[in-house]
Amino acid sequence: MEEYLSGLSTPEVLERRERGEGGNAAEQITKTRSQIVRENLFTLFNFLNFLIAALLFAVGAYSNMLFIAIIILNIVIGIVQELKAKKLVDELSILNRPTVTVRRDGEEMTVGIEEIVKDDLVVLTSGSQICNDAVVMSGVLEVNESLLTGESDAVVKEEGTELLSGSSVISGKAYARVTHVGDGNYATRLANEVTGNGMR
Repeated sequence: MEEYLSGLSTPEVLERRERGEGGNAAEQITKTRSQIVRENLFTLFNFLNFLIAALLFAVGAYSNMLFIAIIILNIVIGIVQELKAKKLVDELSILNRPTVTVRRDGEEMTVGIEEIVKDDLVVLTSGSQICNDAVVMSGVLEVNESLLTGESDAVVKEEGTELLSGSSVISGKAYARVTHVGDGNYATRLANEVTGNGMR
């Protein structure tokens, strides 16, 4: 166990990265505000309605143009709803901590999330965000999983128990072995499900 707690060696990290067991940079999982506006505004349906409105305006049939107000209202409602959904999904994108402390070659170092590989030994202390699914190898933690489960009570994590990405450490210190990276992480799968079902 003590040997394992020295963490991976640099060659082991490179080997896992070559096998595709490394993390990847966080991707934008929601549309940008400009994309939302464009996709709601520039549609064939809207084009035809505005064309009809322009023709009615050209011939002076102003009373027949009232329908365009409903079209505009529909566009505004669509944009507002998508912006609210974007805000919700962005708040659910909980893997936003830029760095993680790991043990490699027997020393602690700080790396970016995208540099984490499977089997890395992460060092978790009070205030740490758990960015990858992992298993506690040594130590005890109190973990807040409310963003994932909705339960506000702290959960005690001891040696051998699983840690889910997206949760955070309330107290304690532990070394944990990373079991999933990238899209395999629980929080990433959860966010992908939300965007896949909620943005259509």
